Amino acid sequence: MTSHTEYGEKTNASEVVEAFSGQIKGKTILITGIGPAGIGGEAATAIASQGPALLILASRTLSKIEAVAEVIKTSYPTVATRALVVDFASIKSVREAAAKVTAYPEPTIDIFIHNAGLMDLRQEHRMSVDGIDEHLAVNFVGGFLFTNLILNKIVEAGRIKGEARIVIVASSASPISPIRFHDLNVEKAATDVPEEERPNLTILEQLRIPTDTKYIPFVAYGQSKTASILFAVLLGELLKGKGVTVNTLHPGAIRTELQRTTTDKDLGASATMMYWKTLSQGASTTLVAAFDPALKDKSGVYLEDCQVKQAMPFATDLTIAKKLWKVGEELVGQRFDI
Repeated sequence: MTSHTEYGEKTNASEVVEAFSGQIKGKTILITGIGPAGIGGEAATAIASQGPALLILASRTLSKIEAVAEVIKTSYPTVATRALVVDFASIKSVREAAAKVTAYPEPTIDIFIHNAGLMDLRQEHRMSVDGIDEHLAVNFVGGFLFTNLILNKIVEAGRIKGEARIVIVASSASPISPIRFHDLNVEKAATDVPEEERPNLTILEQLRIPTDTKYIPFVAYGQSKTASILFAVLLGELLKGKGVTVNTLHPGAIRTELQRTTTDKDLGASATMMYWKTLSQGASTTLVAAFDPALKDKSGVYLEDCQVKQAMPFATDLTIAKKLWKVGEELVGQRFDI
């Protein structure tokens, strides 16, 4: 349970950070997916209002970081910011960015908010530079690698200060698809994978999403978000006793740059069925996950609309999570022992 059961889909970011000001002041916080028209930028600006020691702003586009940093500098001139350019679709870029973070003079990172993500619902199937389905590459593989590479600084914060947090922005699209271990790149028809790996066609039909093609963008997106939740669940287990918690959330439906390639036609019936949040409302659940003292020492929590919810069983199963971890290691070419 969260501290504020009255919070919900219409709660604004400013309300959350004001309530948890004491958990923000003086902290070093790293946020990915920064942009002036997205949840990352909105969350960073809200956090800046409460006096963190340092905000590390990460994006694949430097100009987006600079735009958000300028807003923060104008409104909160005493708050230090630092730019970090990283493309989560590229293993090489992720390694380079992580090396920069580990070389920072600050010994710890108190809060890591992994907000970077991709939602490309065009019918054309796109692969990353490393030959991985673009959704899986950005929404799981890149974050898996980056988090593991910078983990020592987060664990050190947990050791010294008694608490550090990793927050991963997932999605309510997870129920659409479990992990397709026999078809990670989503190249086969739904009936050509084992039954336990098949997508939920009922949900897709309700959303009026075409299911008569081998590649269904919603399935690729859903699988990638299931992967991000599984990663968080296992990482949280591995970090028990080290003062670090790992939790996930669905921010809600928000018109952001995440859907920069997506039209209402691509979204199907969901475009009219969903409550579309403002940016401030969309950032609020992320901020609850990052700072609510009621979540201290709690890992494996999934939140929606600022409250604890239940993720799908196939997104929280530790056996599946361990299998996915090995897949992640194979894809990035590195083993991680925690």
